[in-house]
Amino acid sequence: MNASANPKTGLRPFLPADTPVVAAIFRASIEELTEDDYNPAQQEAWASLADDEEAFGEKLGKELTLIATFDGAPIGFAALEGNSIIDMLYVHPAAAGRGVATTLYDALEKLAAARGIIRMDSIPPVPHIASDSRRMERFLTLLEYQQLRAALVGRMRTLVDLAFWTG
Repeated sequence: MNASANPKTGLRPFLPADTPVVAAIFRASIEELTEDDYNPAQQEAWASLADDEEAFGEKLGKELTLIATFDGAPIGFAALEGNSIIDMLYVHPAAAGRGVATTLYDALEKLAAARGIIRMDSIPPVPHIASDSRRMERFLTLLEYQQLRAALVGRMRTLVDLAFWTG
């Protein structure tokens, strides 16, 4: 089996040449994945942050920005502002629901932990439009549930092992 028969999601750093495709992912994600939570005017205002692609690219270049790829093509990105704030986390609609956001989040979390950060926060995408991104809130709630469940399963296995060896 060759590598292209089973492509995986990869991660790499943002490069200035990525700006046009990352801006397109940003816009597509907002237009197609937020329609249940935001009205068209809000979506348009939010997506307009990428209208000046040069400034958009400069912003991402100043942050720790990771690009998620599938078979070498960008499908999402995430940016860590400073050491602990998730400034952006966007996945192309065609790749939504495939674990790309989780992969990006996990990578940022590991990088932040390596920098000594214990807790990460997210900031709203457009502060004057929404006090919080409902989609991000649902994502983080699901992620926290999955992490809690994994921790509980791990503890249950430990208890079962302990009961087996002491019983």
